[in-house]
Amino acid sequence: MRGGGSWKGRDLFSALQRTGRGGTSTRVFGWWRAGARVAVEIVRGINYCHQKGYVHGDIKSSNVLLCGGGTAKLADIAFSRRFAPPPELEQFDSFCFEPPPLAGTFAWMAPEVLLGSSASPASDVYSFGVVLHEIITGERPMRGSLRMPRVPEECPQEACDLMMRCLAFEPGERPSAAELLQELARLKRRNSLDAAAVAEWAAAGATAANEHPGTLRRCASIGASPKLDCISTAAPESNA
Repeated sequence: MRGGGSWKGRDLFSALQRTGRGGTSTRVFGWWRAGARVAVEIVRGINYCHQKGYVHGDIKSSNVLLCGGGTAKLADIAFSRRFAPPPELEQFDSFCFEPPPLAGTFAWMAPEVLLGSSASPASDVYSFGVVLHEIITGERPMRGSLRMPRVPEECPQEACDLMMRCLAFEPGERPSAAELLQELARLKRRNSLDAAAVAEWAAAGATAANEHPGTLRRCASIGASPKLDCISTAAPESNA
């Protein structure tokens, strides 16, 4: 895994464990290196379930399979249940759809599910929030902790804010899977544009340096949204 290894054929949990916690995982399995792409793939699977009227019920990092080509698959639908009757049965009483028993994995379960409520699209989103926390920080959040997680510098603040919205205590304060997909796709797309801009700036800087060797150029990329600070200092003219 270290030194450019492949995650293909592993689940996300074991991949993060193999790369280590904290600084190591954020360097090897970084947000822009793989995290953003994997997050989008997970939410795409969750959104598909919800569109079909199902909740997954057991979203966790070990149920995310990492495949070739940078794709990820959401696995293990043993706890999936309908949260709404199919259109052809809407006229029947709700007893046809009794709430499922408590199911899932404790560390990824939403607070309302732990308190006895049925799994719902909102509880799936909470579970994804825990997975997103793992992707961003390399570890699971501590329940009841008011401490903000340590976020790597390369991770955009918008991704962290989205994670905290997913982990909201009240189900109604969490975004839907469709909203998540839209926001994460936007962040991923913006990174692609930023990377292209940085490459263009770097090429322009190299050309200028070759054409004007007496000019010192310093270009810095700041945070997740690259900004270009170019300081041009002309070489002092000789008095000779």
